[in-house]
Formats: sequence, C-alpha cells, structure tokens
Amino acid sequence: MLKLYNEALADFNRVINLDSDSNWKLYNRALTYLALNQPDKARADLALAIKLAKEHYKKDPPKTGVMPLT
Repeated sequence: MLKLYNEALADFNRVINLDSDSNWKLYNRALTYLALNQPDKARADLALAIKLAKEHYKKDPPKTGVMPLT
C-alpha cells in the first residue's frame, strides 16, 4: 500500500468542493482523516455523510427489499 494520505486528502478536498452533496466522498475523506490521525475531522465528515445519506434516501428510497430508515 502506498499510503499517500496527504495526496488523497488533497484530491478529496478538490472533488468535495465540486460536489459537496456526496456522502461517499465525505465518507472516504473521513477514512483518510482517520489514517492521518485526525479523528475530530473524520467524525465531522462521517456525521455529515450520514446526514446526507439519510436525506438522499428519503428523497429517493430504494424500490425493493430495503427497510426504511427511522
């Protein structure tokens, strides 16, 4: 594994600036923050990613086989 976490963080920052409504990008940046030992920033990104995921789910729920979020 290359462990280019600072480069990955810069990339995630760029793409999140272009599309800040992506829970997956925030989730992956949170993992990068964890790898860089920055748990507070990781926690903030995870909280926002969860919030966005719930909003997306409510707007466009899956059509079959998935329980609704409460």
